[in-house]
Amino acid sequence: MINGTLTARVEDARAAVEGLPALIGAISVLFSTPSGLFAVIAVSIWLLLKVKSIPLIQHFSQRRSERVASMEKYLDCPEKADITCVRVVQEMRDTHMFRTATGIYAEKRRRDALVSLHERVSHVANWRIIRRAHPFLEFNARHEMRVRSFNWIERVEFAFNTVIMFVSFAVAALLFVAIFFYPGLTGSAAVGTLFLVFAMMFVGAFSAAQNFPRSSALMIKKALAEQPTSENDL
Repeated sequence: MINGTLTARVEDARAAVEGLPALIGAISVLFSTPSGLFAVIAVSIWLLLKVKSIPLIQHFSQRRSERVASMEKYLDCPEKADITCVRVVQEMRDTHMFRTATGIYAEKRRRDALVSLHERVSHVANWRIIRRAHPFLEFNARHEMRVRSFNWIERVEFAFNTVIMFVSFAVAALLFVAIFFYPGLTGSAAVGTLFLVFAMMFVGAFSAAQNFPRSSALMIKKALAEQPTSENDL
């Protein structure tokens, strides 16, 4: 009985090993064609996005949860804690929860101003847009949030990123068309060109992302300017 089971396992292992060359050949053929490579990349990205748990992310998430739990435990017994420390821990907890909800680190005064800003511009800007625009937000004379003026470096960066974005996408589009209509691009040349397409698309997307904060700030500034009682320019 044992010998029969062992023989069956050996045969299965031998069949698996004998099938490896065919599998490697199929993978090589798949990677040698632009459409096959594109399919592999698309499936890989889809699988990456579908990953529900990554150990490193879980580790940091658990540490944050433990920190909040320790603060809650401390606040559960205020009679045993120092009054000053209780106020500090409460502020830290509220700041942490606000950051968890909005992605913005802001203490009491700034947090209240951000909430007020959201109430004023929520019809055009959600918390994600406010988070992107946060580097360009400051207090005005009424201690309200307003969009500050952009300096010349930020203006040059915006123009530069815009040019790079359009050039990258244009080059990517031309290369992609060339793969299918230029007869000289076959085999490894086509694969290399496809890699260049993805590289240029990545550069274009990255350049566009660099302008998101300024674009979000302009959106908020426009929404505030359209309000009759806005004090955005103070």
